Amino acid sequence: MNKLQELRKSKGDTQKTLAELLGVSEMTISRWEKEKELKIKYEYTQKLADYFGVSVGYLLGYEDYKTIQNDALGSHRNMAKLLHTNPDSKNIISVYDETNQKNGKWILSVFVKADNLPIIEQDIKDLILKEWKKTHSEDYDEKIYGTLSDNISRIYIALGQLPILFKDFFGSFLSLPTSDKKIVMQLVNSLYEKNKGIGIIEEHPDKK
Repeated sequence: MNKLQELRKSKGDTQKTLAELLGVSEMTISRWEKEKELKIKYEYTQKLADYFGVSVGYLLGYEDYKTIQNDALGSHRNMAKLLHTNPDSKNIISVYDETNQKNGKWILSVFVKADNLPIIEQDIKDLILKEWKKTHSEDYDEKIYGTLSDNISRIYIALGQLPILFKDFFGSFLSLPTSDKKIVMQLVNSLYEKNKGIGIIEEHPDKK
């Protein structure tokens, strides 16, 4: 069931308030609130989501961010507990990660000469180290999120696990000089701010 009625009541609004906000009739709002799936124009869902301060997905009754976040953190904690209590599991995962790390290093070596890899690695370390203190609070749990060294090695692990299309993109990105990496990141951020994910949704209207 969509969350429209629940959000409206929690905010203390009437159906008339929402009708005036969107320029529709109260009867329309009443009908929308009874729908199992809120099938209305995206411009309306976005306006309602902004008004209530929630995501469009939450408004439509999809999996909300909090659930996704809790599932991810819970999974991390379970894995950390498993690694500390089961040496065999720890060894298996260690070998698996090492394999992906080597595979990732091999992929990156396609984009740069092998003897230049240490330079690329240092560049990655410098970028991560620069942001490390900005993005990690005092209560940061290394057992869950890993150490700085862990996160650096995960660059290779991630590269080794990506589909080919993204391996090509990520491998090319990592081989860029720092100044160009920043340009790419600024471009991606500006494109995201421009449409907040709406663009990809509009390209797949059949998935709404």
